[in-house]
Amino acid sequence: MIRRPLSIALLAVLGSTSASCHGDDDPAAIAGSYTIAITNGKNRCNLQNWDEGATSSNIPFTITQDGSSLMGTVEGAAAIVIVALLGSADYDGHADGDSFVLQNFGTRSFTSGDCAFTIKSTVNGSIAGDVLMGTIEYTPVTNESPACMNLEACSSEQLFNGTRPPMLPGK
Repeated sequence: MIRRPLSIALLAVLGSTSASCHGDDDPAAIAGSYTIAITNGKNRCNLQNWDEGATSSNIPFTITQDGSSLMGTVEGAAAIVIVALLGSADYDGHADGDSFVLQNFGTRSFTSGDCAFTIKSTVNGSIAGDVLMGTIEYTPVTNESPACMNLEACSSEQLFNGTRPPMLPGK
């Protein structure tokens, strides 16, 4: 069990553990300043202060884009919580058609007995018009100590959606 207090706002910001492959689809225009809402899903890693079904909203999240390359940044009060958990509020990733993946390979170290670990956050999403939706997954990355066995295959997930102001014609 991870004995680290976590805030819904922290987890709200961002989470699949596999990188997707680039396809032949041109990337959608995903860049923008979004207001995100999340709902806590299954807590398979037994994260403290995680109430399944709890929600958090009005989380600022900005995505910049260069072709298919994306960078996302959690802002506001939620950024403080994300930095405490992951070490950074920045995510890197890519877009493929209307789908995207953003990841933050956490650098903040935690221990539980002889188990040492960081937490990786992966956002798998899609865009439809000015609306983002998808899942956020938080997965421990361990030192592979036998003491980490209960963390090796767990993940905790959230559902998210968010909107950005409509893009003006010709922009």
